[in-house]
Amino acid sequence: MMSMSSKSKVLVGLSGGVDSAAAVLILQNEGYTVEGVYLHLQQDDQNISRANEMAKCLNIPLHILDLREYFEEEIIRYFVESYRRGETPNPCVRCNERVKFGKMLDFALEEGFDFVATGHYARIVHEKDSSKIYKASNREKDQSYVLYTLSEKQRKHILLPLGDIESKGQTRQMLLAQQIPFHDSEESQEICFVEKDYRDFLKGRGFVPETGEFVDEEGRILGKHRGIGYYTVGQRRGLGISAPEPLFVKEIVPEKKQIVVGGAPSLMQLTIFAKEIHFFDDIPEGPVEAKIRYAAKPATCRVFLENEEHLRIEFDEPVRAATPGQSVVFYRGDELLGGGIIC
Repeated sequence: MMSMSSKSKVLVGLSGGVDSAAAVLILQNEGYTVEGVYLHLQQDDQNISRANEMAKCLNIPLHILDLREYFEEEIIRYFVESYRRGETPNPCVRCNERVKFGKMLDFALEEGFDFVATGHYARIVHEKDSSKIYKASNREKDQSYVLYTLSEKQRKHILLPLGDIESKGQTRQMLLAQQIPFHDSEESQEICFVEKDYRDFLKGRGFVPETGEFVDEEGRILGKHRGIGYYTVGQRRGLGISAPEPLFVKEIVPEKKQIVVGGAPSLMQLTIFAKEIHFFDDIPEGPVEAKIRYAAKPATCRVFLENEEHLRIEFDEPVRAATPGQSVVFYRGDELLGGGIIC
Protein backbone atom coordinates (compact mmCIF):
# COMPACT_ATOMS: atom_id res chain seq x y z
CA MET A 1 0.00 0.00 0.00
CA MET A 2 1.16 3.54 -0.66
CA SER A 3 2.45 5.62 2.19
CA MET A 4 0.29 8.72 2.37
CA SER A 5 0.25 11.66 4.74
CA SER A 6 -2.32 11.87 7.49
CA LYS A 7 -3.99 14.62 5.48
CA SER A 8 -5.26 12.05 2.96
CA LYS A 9 -8.95 11.41 3.50
CA VAL A 10 -10.38 7.96 2.81
CA LEU A 11 -14.03 6.97 2.58
CA VAL A 12 -14.46 3.31 3.49
CA GLY A 13 -17.44 1.26 2.38
CA LEU A 14 -18.69 0.02 5.74
CA SER A 15 -20.96 -3.00 5.43
CA GLY A 16 -21.09 -3.97 9.08
CA GLY A 17 -18.88 -7.00 8.46
CA VAL A 18 -15.43 -8.00 9.67
CA ASP A 19 -13.51 -7.13 6.52
CA SER A 20 -14.65 -3.53 6.12
CA ALA A 21 -14.06 -2.87 9.83
CA ALA A 22 -10.54 -4.30 9.56
CA ALA A 23 -9.93 -2.04 6.55
CA VAL A 24 -10.79 0.98 8.72
CA LEU A 25 -8.42 -0.12 11.48
CA ILE A 26 -5.53 -0.65 9.05
CA LEU A 27 -6.03 2.76 7.44
CA GLN A 28 -6.28 4.52 10.79
CA ASN A 29 -3.07 2.83 11.89
CA GLU A 30 -1.35 4.09 8.74
CA GLY A 31 -2.33 7.68 9.48
CA TYR A 32 -5.27 8.24 7.15
CA THR A 33 -8.27 10.33 8.09
CA VAL A 34 -11.08 7.83 7.75
CA GLU A 35 -14.85 8.10 7.45
CA GLY A 36 -17.36 5.39 6.56
CA VAL A 37 -20.22 5.11 4.12
CA TYR A 38 -23.03 2.58 4.09
CA LEU A 39 -24.43 1.82 0.65
CA HIS A 40 -28.18 1.55 1.07
CA LEU A 41 -29.06 -0.87 -1.72
CA GLN A 42 -32.18 -2.61 -0.40
CA GLN A 43 -34.70 -2.43 2.42
CA ASP A 44 -32.19 -3.29 5.11
CA ASP A 45 -32.78 -1.23 8.25
CA GLN A 46 -31.15 -3.91 10.39
CA ASN A 47 -27.91 -3.69 8.41
CA ILE A 48 -27.94 0.11 8.57
CA SER A 49 -28.29 -0.10 12.33
CA ARG A 50 -25.38 -2.54 12.45
CA ALA A 51 -23.19 -0.28 10.32
CA ASN A 52 -24.02 2.69 12.56
CA GLU A 53 -23.07 0.71 15.64
CA MET A 54 -19.81 -0.40 14.06
CA ALA A 55 -18.94 3.17 13.01
CA LYS A 56 -19.39 4.28 16.63
CA CYS A 57 -17.09 1.50 17.82
CA LEU A 58 -14.49 2.54 15.23
CA ASN A 59 -14.96 6.20 16.19
CA ILE A 60 -15.64 7.38 12.64
CA PRO A 61 -18.52 9.32 11.06
CA LEU A 62 -20.89 7.31 8.87
CA HIS A 63 -22.59 8.55 5.71
CA ILE A 64 -25.66 6.77 4.31
CA LEU A 65 -25.75 6.74 0.52
CA ASP A 66 -29.18 5.77 -0.79
CA LEU A 67 -28.66 3.88 -4.05
CA ARG A 68 -31.74 1.65 -3.97
CA GLU A 69 -33.25 2.90 -7.21
CA TYR A 70 -29.92 2.84 -9.04
CA PHE A 71 -29.12 -0.65 -7.75
CA GLU A 72 -32.50 -1.95 -8.92
CA GLU A 73 -32.02 -0.51 -12.40
CA GLU A 74 -28.33 -1.27 -12.96
CA ILE A 75 -27.70 -4.49 -11.07
CA ILE A 76 -30.91 -6.36 -10.36
CA ARG A 77 -32.48 -5.69 -13.76
CA TYR A 78 -29.24 -6.80 -15.43
CA PHE A 79 -29.28 -9.97 -13.30
CA VAL A 80 -32.84 -10.86 -14.33
CA GLU A 81 -32.40 -9.98 -18.00
CA SER A 82 -29.24 -12.08 -18.23
CA TYR A 83 -31.24 -15.15 -17.25
CA ARG A 84 -33.86 -14.27 -19.85
CA ARG A 85 -31.05 -14.38 -22.44
CA GLY A 86 -29.95 -17.83 -21.29
CA GLU A 87 -26.87 -16.49 -19.51
CA THR A 88 -25.57 -17.03 -15.97
CA PRO A 89 -24.54 -13.55 -14.77
CA ASN A 90 -21.99 -12.46 -12.19
CA PRO A 91 -23.61 -9.31 -10.74
CA CYS A 92 -20.64 -8.65 -8.42
CA VAL A 93 -18.46 -7.61 -11.37
CA ARG A 94 -21.01 -5.05 -12.51
CA CYS A 95 -21.71 -3.87 -8.94
CA ASN A 96 -18.04 -3.18 -8.26
CA GLU A 97 -17.69 -1.14 -11.44
CA ARG A 98 -20.90 0.86 -11.17
CA VAL A 99 -21.80 0.94 -7.48
CA LYS A 100 -18.88 0.39 -5.09
CA PHE A 101 -16.26 2.04 -7.27
CA GLY A 102 -18.76 4.00 -9.35
CA LYS A 103 -21.41 5.83 -7.35
CA MET A 104 -19.50 5.49 -4.08
CA LEU A 105 -16.35 6.96 -5.63
CA ASP A 106 -18.33 9.80 -7.25
CA PHE A 107 -19.78 10.65 -3.84
CA ALA A 108 -16.36 10.49 -2.18
CA LEU A 109 -14.72 12.84 -4.67
CA GLU A 110 -17.62 15.30 -4.44
CA GLU A 111 -17.23 15.31 -0.65
CA GLY A 112 -13.50 16.03 -0.78
CA PHE A 113 -12.07 12.56 -0.13
CA ASP A 114 -8.85 11.49 -1.81
CA PHE A 115 -9.58 7.75 -1.88
CA VAL A 116 -12.20 5.13 -1.35
CA ALA A 117 -11.43 1.80 0.30
CA THR A 118 -13.25 -1.49 0.76
CA GLY A 119 -12.73 -4.85 2.42
CA HIS A 120 -11.87 -6.58 -0.86
CA TYR A 121 -9.06 -9.11 -0.75
CA ALA A 122 -6.83 -7.85 -3.55
CA ARG A 123 -3.74 -5.67 -3.82
CA ILE A 124 -3.42 -2.37 -5.64
CA VAL A 125 -0.13 -0.64 -6.40
CA HIS A 126 -0.11 3.02 -7.37
CA GLU A 127 2.68 4.00 -9.70
CA LYS A 128 3.45 7.32 -11.35
CA ASP A 129 1.39 6.76 -14.48
CA SER A 130 -0.88 3.86 -13.57
CA SER A 131 -2.47 1.86 -10.79
CA LYS A 132 -2.24 -1.91 -11.06
CA ILE A 133 -4.23 -4.63 -9.32
CA TYR A 134 -2.74 -7.91 -8.13
CA LYS A 135 -4.01 -11.07 -6.47
CA ALA A 136 -4.32 -10.94 -2.69
CA SER A 137 -1.73 -12.57 -0.48
CA ASN A 138 -4.57 -14.73 0.82
CA ARG A 139 -5.21 -16.84 -2.29
CA GLU A 140 -8.32 -18.50 -0.86
CA LYS A 141 -10.00 -15.11 -0.33
CA ASP A 142 -8.63 -13.36 -3.43
CA GLN A 143 -11.28 -11.15 -5.07
CA SER A 144 -9.25 -9.56 -7.85
CA TYR A 145 -11.43 -11.49 -10.34
CA VAL A 146 -14.35 -9.10 -9.78
CA LEU A 147 -12.26 -5.94 -10.29
CA TYR A 148 -11.16 -6.33 -13.91
CA THR A 149 -13.60 -3.72 -15.29
CA LEU A 150 -12.25 -0.80 -13.21
CA SER A 151 -10.90 2.12 -15.21
CA GLU A 152 -7.61 3.88 -14.56
CA LYS A 153 -9.59 6.88 -13.26
CA GLN A 154 -11.25 4.61 -10.71
CA ARG A 155 -8.14 2.64 -9.77
CA LYS A 156 -6.04 5.70 -8.91
CA HIS A 157 -8.53 6.61 -6.15
CA ILE A 158 -8.77 3.13 -4.59
CA LEU A 159 -7.05 1.63 -1.56
CA LEU A 160 -7.37 -2.08 -0.71
CA PRO A 161 -6.06 -2.47 2.85
CA LEU A 162 -6.65 -6.24 3.09
CA GLY A 163 -4.45 -7.15 0.13
CA ASP A 164 -1.54 -8.29 2.28
CA ILE A 165 -3.61 -9.99 4.98
CA GLU A 166 -2.68 -13.67 5.11
CA SER A 167 -5.84 -15.08 6.67
CA LYS A 168 -9.39 -14.24 7.76
CA GLY A 169 -8.27 -14.95 11.30
CA GLN A 170 -6.00 -11.92 11.16
CA THR A 171 -8.90 -9.58 10.46
CA ARG A 172 -10.94 -11.06 13.30
CA GLN A 173 -7.96 -10.72 15.62
CA MET A 174 -7.62 -7.03 14.72
CA LEU A 175 -11.19 -6.36 15.82
CA LEU A 176 -10.79 -8.46 18.94
CA ALA A 177 -7.63 -6.58 19.92
CA GLN A 178 -9.50 -3.27 19.62
CA GLN A 179 -12.52 -4.68 21.46
CA ILE A 180 -14.76 -4.23 18.40
CA PRO A 181 -17.78 -6.49 19.10
CA PHE A 182 -18.16 -7.79 15.54
CA HIS A 183 -15.11 -10.06 15.30
CA ASP A 184 -17.27 -13.21 15.16
CA SER A 185 -19.82 -12.04 12.55
CA GLU A 186 -20.74 -14.43 9.75
CA GLU A 187 -19.46 -14.24 6.19
CA SER A 188 -21.69 -12.40 3.73
CA GLN A 189 -23.48 -14.47 1.09
CA GLU A 190 -22.20 -14.69 -2.47
CA ILE A 191 -24.97 -12.60 -4.07
CA CYS A 192 -26.06 -10.02 -1.51
CA PHE A 193 -29.61 -9.57 -2.80
CA VAL A 194 -30.47 -13.28 -3.17
CA GLU A 195 -31.30 -14.78 0.21
CA LYS A 196 -31.93 -18.41 -0.77
CA ASP A 197 -32.76 -19.77 -4.23
CA TYR A 198 -32.08 -17.41 -7.15
CA ARG A 199 -35.06 -18.94 -8.97
CA ASP A 200 -37.41 -17.67 -6.27
CA PHE A 201 -35.79 -14.26 -6.61
CA LEU A 202 -36.35 -14.27 -10.38
CA LYS A 203 -40.02 -15.12 -9.89
CA GLY A 204 -40.33 -12.22 -7.46
CA ARG A 205 -39.00 -9.90 -10.16
CA GLY A 206 -41.58 -11.03 -12.70
CA PHE A 207 -39.53 -13.68 -14.44
CA VAL A 208 -42.09 -16.06 -15.94
CA PRO A 209 -40.44 -19.36 -16.89
CA GLU A 210 -41.29 -20.59 -20.36
CA THR A 211 -41.05 -24.32 -20.72
CA GLY A 212 -39.25 -25.86 -23.64
CA GLU A 213 -37.40 -28.95 -24.78
CA PHE A 214 -34.26 -30.77 -23.78
CA VAL A 215 -32.47 -31.89 -26.94
CA ASP A 216 -29.31 -33.89 -27.52
CA GLU A 217 -26.41 -32.72 -29.67
CA GLU A 218 -28.13 -34.09 -32.78
CA GLY A 219 -31.32 -32.17 -32.00
CA ARG A 220 -33.40 -35.11 -30.83
CA ILE A 221 -36.00 -34.22 -28.22
CA LEU A 222 -35.37 -35.86 -24.85
CA GLY A 223 -38.00 -34.23 -22.67
CA LYS A 224 -39.41 -30.97 -21.29
CA HIS A 225 -37.60 -28.42 -19.15
CA ARG A 226 -39.06 -25.88 -16.70
CA GLY A 227 -37.61 -22.74 -18.28
CA ILE A 228 -34.18 -21.68 -19.52
CA GLY A 229 -33.58 -19.39 -16.54
CA TYR A 230 -33.49 -22.37 -14.22
CA TYR A 231 -30.45 -24.03 -15.75
CA THR A 232 -26.78 -23.26 -16.29
CA VAL A 233 -24.06 -24.71 -18.50
CA GLY A 234 -22.40 -27.66 -16.78
CA GLN A 235 -25.45 -28.51 -14.65
CA ARG A 236 -26.15 -32.21 -14.12
CA ARG A 237 -28.60 -32.45 -11.22
CA GLY A 238 -32.30 -31.72 -11.57
CA LEU A 239 -32.60 -32.35 -15.29
CA GLY A 240 -35.05 -35.23 -14.91
CA ILE A 241 -33.84 -37.05 -18.01
CA SER A 242 -33.24 -40.79 -18.09
CA ALA A 243 -30.15 -41.80 -20.06
CA PRO A 244 -27.56 -44.59 -20.04
CA GLU A 245 -24.82 -42.05 -19.18
CA PRO A 246 -24.85 -38.85 -17.10
CA LEU A 247 -26.06 -35.84 -19.06
CA PHE A 248 -25.03 -32.21 -18.55
CA VAL A 249 -26.29 -28.88 -19.86
CA LYS A 250 -24.02 -28.09 -22.79
CA GLU A 251 -25.77 -25.06 -24.28
CA ILE A 252 -28.85 -22.88 -23.73
CA VAL A 253 -30.63 -21.67 -26.87
CA PRO A 254 -33.14 -19.01 -25.73
CA GLU A 255 -34.54 -18.21 -29.19
CA LYS A 256 -35.68 -21.83 -29.52
CA LYS A 257 -36.40 -22.31 -25.80
CA GLN A 258 -34.10 -25.33 -26.01
CA ILE A 259 -31.49 -26.73 -23.67
CA VAL A 260 -28.85 -28.87 -25.35
CA VAL A 261 -27.47 -31.69 -23.20
CA GLY A 262 -24.54 -34.02 -23.73
CA GLY A 263 -22.05 -36.24 -21.98
CA ALA A 264 -19.17 -34.94 -19.87
CA PRO A 265 -16.74 -34.71 -22.83
CA SER A 266 -19.08 -32.27 -24.61
CA LEU A 267 -18.38 -29.64 -21.92
CA MET A 268 -14.67 -29.43 -22.76
CA GLN A 269 -13.49 -26.58 -25.00
CA LEU A 270 -10.12 -25.44 -26.30
CA THR A 271 -11.48 -22.17 -27.68
CA ILE A 272 -14.03 -19.76 -26.21
CA PHE A 273 -15.11 -16.21 -27.04
CA ALA A 274 -15.76 -13.12 -24.92
CA LYS A 275 -17.55 -9.79 -25.36
CA GLU A 276 -17.55 -6.52 -23.38
CA ILE A 277 -13.77 -6.69 -23.26
CA HIS A 278 -11.75 -4.58 -20.84
CA PHE A 279 -7.97 -4.57 -20.41
CA PHE A 280 -5.93 -2.23 -18.23
CA ASP A 281 -3.31 -1.92 -20.99
CA ASP A 282 -2.97 -3.40 -24.48
CA ILE A 283 -4.29 -6.87 -25.21
CA PRO A 284 -1.50 -9.13 -23.95
CA GLU A 285 0.69 -11.09 -26.31
CA GLY A 286 2.00 -14.53 -25.51
CA PRO A 287 0.77 -16.89 -22.81
CA VAL A 288 -1.35 -15.63 -19.92
CA GLU A 289 -3.53 -17.35 -17.31
CA ALA A 290 -7.33 -17.17 -17.40
CA LYS A 291 -10.06 -17.95 -14.89
CA ILE A 292 -13.41 -18.77 -16.50
CA ARG A 293 -15.29 -18.38 -13.21
CA TYR A 294 -14.57 -16.97 -9.78
CA ALA A 295 -13.58 -20.29 -8.19
CA ALA A 296 -11.85 -21.78 -11.25
CA LYS A 297 -8.18 -22.65 -11.33
CA PRO A 298 -6.13 -20.47 -13.72
CA ALA A 299 -5.56 -22.06 -17.13
CA THR A 300 -2.83 -21.08 -19.60
CA CYS A 301 -4.12 -19.50 -22.80
CA ARG A 302 -3.48 -16.97 -25.53
CA VAL A 303 -5.87 -14.17 -26.49
CA PHE A 304 -6.65 -12.69 -29.89
CA LEU A 305 -8.95 -9.90 -31.03
CA GLU A 306 -11.51 -11.69 -33.19
CA ASN A 307 -13.20 -8.44 -34.27
CA GLU A 308 -14.00 -5.05 -32.74
CA GLU A 309 -16.36 -6.56 -30.18
CA HIS A 310 -15.12 -10.09 -29.50
CA LEU A 311 -12.05 -11.75 -28.09
CA ARG A 312 -10.96 -15.29 -28.96
CA ILE A 313 -9.30 -17.25 -26.17
CA GLU A 314 -7.31 -20.37 -27.06
CA PHE A 315 -6.33 -22.65 -24.16
CA ASP A 316 -3.39 -25.02 -23.97
CA GLU A 317 -5.67 -27.61 -22.35
CA PRO A 318 -9.47 -27.85 -22.67
CA VAL A 319 -11.51 -25.99 -20.03
CA ARG A 320 -14.78 -27.36 -18.65
CA ALA A 321 -18.19 -25.70 -18.89
CA ALA A 322 -17.29 -22.16 -19.95
CA THR A 323 -20.58 -20.46 -19.15
CA PRO A 324 -22.08 -17.54 -21.14
CA GLY A 325 -22.63 -14.57 -18.85
CA GLN A 326 -19.71 -15.41 -16.57
CA SER A 327 -16.45 -13.49 -16.78
CA VAL A 328 -13.19 -14.78 -18.17
CA VAL A 329 -10.43 -12.89 -16.36
CA PHE A 330 -6.76 -12.77 -17.32
CA TYR A 331 -3.57 -12.64 -15.26
CA ARG A 332 0.16 -12.69 -15.81
CA GLY A 333 1.50 -14.10 -12.60
CA ASP A 334 -0.25 -12.16 -9.84
CA GLU A 335 -1.04 -9.14 -12.01
CA LEU A 336 -4.64 -8.63 -13.15
CA LEU A 337 -4.71 -7.77 -16.86
CA GLY A 338 -8.40 -7.55 -17.75
CA GLY A 339 -11.26 -9.72 -18.89
CA GLY A 340 -14.58 -10.02 -20.67
CA ILE A 341 -17.97 -11.74 -20.63
CA ILE A 342 -18.06 -15.27 -22.01
CA CYS A 343 -20.41 -15.56 -24.99
